[in-house]
Amino acid sequence: MFQKGFTLLEAIVSIFIVTVGVGGVFVLVNQTISSSQIISSRFTATYLAQEGIENVRNIRDANWLRQRTNLAVLWDDGMVSSGWQPVVFMDGTPNNFQREIIITPDGSDILNVSVEVSWQERGRTHQVIVQENLYNWLQ
Repeated sequence: MFQKGFTLLEAIVSIFIVTVGVGGVFVLVNQTISSSQIISSRFTATYLAQEGIENVRNIRDANWLRQRTNLAVLWDDGMVSSGWQPVVFMDGTPNNFQREIIITPDGSDILNVSVEVSWQERGRTHQVIVQENLYNWLQ
């Protein structure tokens, strides 16, 4: 005699296989969404860090323009302390990002600019650091 249809065991195994497959797809989608949010935040942090470098570069360029009419203006005015110690600027940015700009003199015509952008996401602190040297190449 041949049985028609499924046995109870076959039905249970089929349901288990489908459940595992759907569960795996759900986990994959969840990880993809989580990764895309972190990647998006990392892009934002990178742009904010580069903007910090550009802000310091704009201060240097404005000092050069001011030197045309006032020779007492130095190229690094507003960017270094009198004792050649690092200068730190902190500013908050949109969406809970924190930006720290550290300017350290490296000789008389070089400034090392380091920008650190940090943020909290999914219970962890993430950070992007960008560094660049600015030179007094006008002299």
